[in-house]
Amino acid sequence: MKSSKKIAEFFRVVKPCLLPINLCGCVRFCSTGKEYVATSHLQTLTCQLDALREVGTSKVFAVRQKALLDATLRWQDPIQVETEKSEEFPAIVATLSSDLLGINIISHTSTVYPNFTVIYPPEVMPCKDIVRFEVKQVTGNGMMPMTFKWIVINGSTAFSTLASSTNERVLQVPRVELAKNNIFVVVGCNIADKCTTTQPLLVQLVDESTIFSVSMEGYEPSAPTSMGLKLLAMPSLQQCNITLTPNDVQYEWLINDKFVTYDDTIRLPAYSYNANQIVNVTLTANYKDSKLFRVIDAKMIRYTDLPLSVSVDCSKRQVAADQDLSIDATATDPNSKKSTIEFNWQCEAVNGTAEAMSPTCGIIGIDWNAKTLKIFAGRLKEKQTLNFSVTVTASEKQAAAFCIVVVAAKRLPDISFSILAEKKENINDFIRIQALVTSSGSQLNATWEVVRDGNNGFFSISTFLHSPTNIVRQVPPNSRIVVSLTIPPRSANVDGWTGLLAGKRYTIRLWATNSEGTSFADLAITTNSPPQKGSIEVTCANPCVALVSPVTFTVGDAFNGTEIPCNERLAFAALLSVCDRLESCTTSDSEKFEVVHPENISIAFSDMITSFNTDLVNGNVFAALVKFYVMDLEVCRKSMDVTTADRGGAYTAIQAQSVNCNIQGWNATYKISGTKDENHFLFIVSIIILLLEVWRKYILLSARLSGQRFFFPIRVRRQSLRLALPTSKSQVEYTANIPIFGYKTVDYYNCLLFHPRTGWDSTSCTSSSFATKKNDKDFISCTCSAYGILGVFTVSPPAPLHLPDHNEISLTFTVTTTRMMTQAQAQLVILSLGSMAEIDTRRFVNVATRGDPSGINSTLKATLRPPFKTEHLSNSYTIQALQKVIAAQQPDKFFKITNFTYWIVTREMNADGNARKIISKIDRSYQNIIGNNSDIISKRWSSSITTMLRISEYRIKNANIFMGIIFNFTITVPFESEKSPLSAEEISLMIQECSKYNELSFLSDQGESLEPNVIQDTDIVQLVVIHETNKLVLVIIVVLCAVLGLGSLYIGGAIVVKIRTDRLIEEERRRAVLVDPFLVSPPPPPPEYGNTTSSFAPTTVGQQYPHRRNRIEARHY
Repeated sequence: MKSSKKIAEFFRVVKPCLLPINLCGCVRFCSTGKEYVATSHLQTLTCQLDALREVGTSKVFAVRQKALLDATLRWQDPIQVETEKSEEFPAIVATLSSDLLGINIISHTSTVYPNFTVIYPPEVMPCKDIVRFEVKQVTGNGMMPMTFKWIVINGSTAFSTLASSTNERVLQVPRVELAKNNIFVVVGCNIADKCTTTQPLLVQLVDESTIFSVSMEGYEPSAPTSMGLKLLAMPSLQQCNITLTPNDVQYEWLINDKFVTYDDTIRLPAYSYNANQIVNVTLTANYKDSKLFRVIDAKMIRYTDLPLSVSVDCSKRQVAADQDLSIDATATDPNSKKSTIEFNWQCEAVNGTAEAMSPTCGIIGIDWNAKTLKIFAGRLKEKQTLNFSVTVTASEKQAAAFCIVVVAAKRLPDISFSILAEKKENINDFIRIQALVTSSGSQLNATWEVVRDGNNGFFSISTFLHSPTNIVRQVPPNSRIVVSLTIPPRSANVDGWTGLLAGKRYTIRLWATNSEGTSFADLAITTNSPPQKGSIEVTCANPCVALVSPVTFTVGDAFNGTEIPCNERLAFAALLSVCDRLESCTTSDSEKFEVVHPENISIAFSDMITSFNTDLVNGNVFAALVKFYVMDLEVCRKSMDVTTADRGGAYTAIQAQSVNCNIQGWNATYKISGTKDENHFLFIVSIIILLLEVWRKYILLSARLSGQRFFFPIRVRRQSLRLALPTSKSQVEYTANIPIFGYKTVDYYNCLLFHPRTGWDSTSCTSSSFATKKNDKDFISCTCSAYGILGVFTVSPPAPLHLPDHNEISLTFTVTTTRMMTQAQAQLVILSLGSMAEIDTRRFVNVATRGDPSGINSTLKATLRPPFKTEHLSNSYTIQALQKVIAAQQPDKFFKITNFTYWIVTREMNADGNARKIISKIDRSYQNIIGNNSDIISKRWSSSITTMLRISEYRIKNANIFMGIIFNFTITVPFESEKSPLSAEEISLMIQECSKYNELSFLSDQGESLEPNVIQDTDIVQLVVIHETNKLVLVIIVVLCAVLGLGSLYIGGAIVVKIRTDRLIEEERRRAVLVDPFLVSPPPPPPEYGNTTSSFAPTTVGQQYPHRRNRIEARHY
């Protein structure tokens, strides 16, 4: 458009459409006579027009119906449109308003040049009869056909004649018409006469029958410093009529003549090089260590810089002179990770005194180099209009932004915006604007509107917001109130809303009114547009064989945007997402292609393993990991006939629990890719990129996640979660309903979020206990408070209350029914519960029912047997599974369980602590089946009993089979190191119960099951052991015996000594009396006394002891 004043003419009132809206149709340019059919979306019609119109003034008519064309041109007032030459596509967009009374014409003034790639063979072998040149990956064509001119600079006359005779995208030339060396260029022009010419391209004729070549995929001749590059080596081995992708290739990458890696991929991280720096990348490829097949590909990458990005939290606002003013600026330097950004604020008076004409507008005491400009109350004067601009400087680059401030007299409501991101806003995302209003009045009215002028875009807020005014009553003094506005994308399916236009600037204004007056603040937003959706070309042999045939995905036409692409992400399902640097993405998928399994999977695996080992030897580790992962997937799918990669055909709605201050109960709906077939998996682009990383972290998860399935991944974008209020640090939650294939009520599901830095996180999401069924599909509800890749996993159940596994559990159910329940129905109810809880129904015995007089409530009783198979759940988890199934029961059944109780059944035992011997009898008809292997069979039967009862195998001893029909074994008492010591009495009772319910499994050598008879009480023999003497008694006896022995020895010794002494005394006596008497002379008396001895004094011993001599003694020894 030439000037902004022409905008007013675009909205002249035309006659209303009296026909149904679906019959209203096209827009006509009277200067060219060309008509354009409008696309209808609810109450809005949109026409995209090409550039086939004259420069200057054009008249536009809204033709409601073909039959009314003449009447429209005669009676309708045309809309005058004055434009320059169109240089952007679509050149003009005409939008009819929702009331069909006006037309909005938008014209562009910037050029988009076409861009394309020429596919041609640099070397032509003798066996190639036809040489094909083709233009691919066309962008910038405005969705209109382009013309191509093939110009031969150096070549044969025949080649020049064929090239000049066509303007199509494909040129085919016979080899005989080419010279030895041929140089040509291709010129492509779009409908706006904007042309692009390729560099000179060289085609040579060679004599070799085999050509080995290599190219760098992902190469960009120029790239910003903030863009990371991934270069992939793509080898090609061309032979006559066939092109192969060789496996045994050695690579060598050099960057600026320095070795980097031997892998087939090299990464140039972002911010690794500075602006205006040139990087030379050299790739050397050697096929099978052969000097004949050694090629070098060298590329040069020039790094460029991007402009600084700066924004302020207002474009225009009103503030009172007695209030503080704060303007916040945000700036980023996309050319460096660590750059110093300098801020410089200036003031320019739009009106005011001469003092205000200085760069600071006469305002003193202010830090003009701060990130946030703060001007205190009283520094501004009434009726001033000031333009505060900030200039940011970083890396020798500058950028500027401004905010116009209108100073009022009274103390008005103060409005400050929560600043948006410094980048453009994507039109396919929800855009949330938040403002903080400070008010002192008793009531506050906040109204949103879009400023309508010639420089900015316009839309009606009432299209998606029924009431743009929010009224807050009884506001306390100096309160800070949060007001928000959420602009939905076109995909939100809001009636009458077609979304924001791409590449436009919009000014959003918030009016705030209280008892003191009215103030406003403006915030400018600029929209971005995702790249134009393109196509994907798939190349594979027919048939396409897994592990054998190479599959090539090539980017087709389109996939281009105004911003530099950030990455190209490929998946084996041919899903391609192209993003610009502002994270605005466009995704496209290829046509369906089928991959069949190889006829001889062993040979295919052998070839793949050889290629895998070759990659490891050559240092190509990442390619080896990818092949290993593909082999792993193929093993899992080898039972399938065909593996199909199909395009997504459905969508799943995610309800984002967002908050809108203007609408109570407001919900926004997002759309994400889903699946249309339960047998197909959904592959999200983000997961494909992180394929190996996710696989590695998945293996490293805890044991409870190691064997689980990955159900349904969802990418939650950061832009969708910018919903936090500036005055609150609490996180905002959103809820996603995830479809689950093969849902089981008894299983437990958990919602996990994956982030590349932290891995799988289970703390940011909570999952519903049960699935909800919608349209015969089961959905798990995930409520999360963070962003990432959302996945639903089956997880291990929580630890239940411990119950012993060797006892029966008595179950009691209180059932509410519509009619009296019979015994057969009670049996079906119990079996149904067991089936839903995945419990072996043989574990339910003794099912009984009892109804009350009313016939409404019934009591079901059953006994849950202990687990008797290795695959059976323990009693604890079985009861937990029953409780979960009962809690999830559907109310539409003819019965409903209102109460469930259970208790442990204990066995009556003597507690004698003795061992037991069991005699198990088998039917006599099986006598000849057992044969002569009774020892082996008895050990096998003993092992089956210990396994079934979950006891130690050492508890059963002396197992024997007699006469082929009697199985005897002994149950020993528990030993000290046993984990679950059970008495032999209890084990014998357990075996007796198993025989009662046919749970014993005795198998013959032929695998035939032998049915033992029920073990009776008389078949269980108590083994009583004669008790040994107590150890203490033994010690006492030993001690007493030792004491008595020692005492006896002492006494005996004393007797011997006494006898010996008596013998000596007697011998002396005899010697003295009978054999050799002797005289006893008294000592002589002293001299003074003389001899006083009497005459009758005895002189012998016998005379001294006369009585002893005469006594007769008899001694016995």
